[in-house]
Order: sequence, then structure tokens, then C-alpha cells
Amino acid sequence: RFYSTAILHLLNWTTVSERFRYMQSMKKEEEDFWLKLGNCTETIEMVSTPARLYILIAQIQLALRHPENNGSSAAIAKEIAINMTEVVCHYVPEARDIIEMGWNPAYDATAEYFKAEFAIDSSIQQPEDEF
Repeated sequence: RFYSTAILHLLNWTTVSERFRYMQSMKKEEEDFWLKLGNCTETIEMVSTPARLYILIAQIQLALRHPENNGSSAAIAKEIAINMTEVVCHYVPEARDIIEMGWNPAYDATAEYFKAEFAIDSSIQQPEDEF
């Protein structure tokens, strides 16, 4: 059944026992939802601008930086972002290089960059990162 593969891929859990426990605890409404979502083949068209798609691509790139975001849904999100990149670059070809930088950690802005770029006064108490 599609349900059994869809729910496992969507949740990105790593152990069979975790997956089994979740499926066993699922309510009928939840099971119906996942089955309906997984089997729906309707095409959804979206209207947007290159700038809005660019922002969405950047948000997907950021989300995919999380080390535990590496399952099937992450692969699907990356595929969607790559497809959106083609659409954006059809209208704004110059965007390709900048979008590609977003996939490369070597181009990440560092704390030192922000301090220098925005002249953050180091004598001012800065909030600690919570993560």
C-alpha cells in the first residue's frame, strides 16, 4: 500500500521500531489523512514572481542545512528547489550563480562577516545563541 511507504518517507525516522510504534499509535483520522494525501495526484499550479521563488529556494536551502534533515522529504524539497531555480533563471539568468552559492557551505556568512559588514560594536552585550 502507498500509505506504508509514504508515511515512512515523510517522517524520516531512522529505526523500524520508531516507525512501527508511530503507525500503531495513529488514529483512524490520521491514517485517512496520510492515505488521502499520499494518493492524491492532482496537479497544483502556483502563481508567483521570480523574487518570491528565490526567497522560497533560500528558505529550502536553509532548512536543508540541518544535519538531521536528510530523509526522503529533504530530497523531494531539494528537487523542488532545483526546479524552481530553473524557473527563476529562465526570467533572471543572473540569479543562477547566487542560488548555487546557497548550496555551498563555503559561501556561508560568518559571525565575523556580520560584525565587519554591519560594524557591530563588540562592547555592546549581544544575546547568546540559543542553539
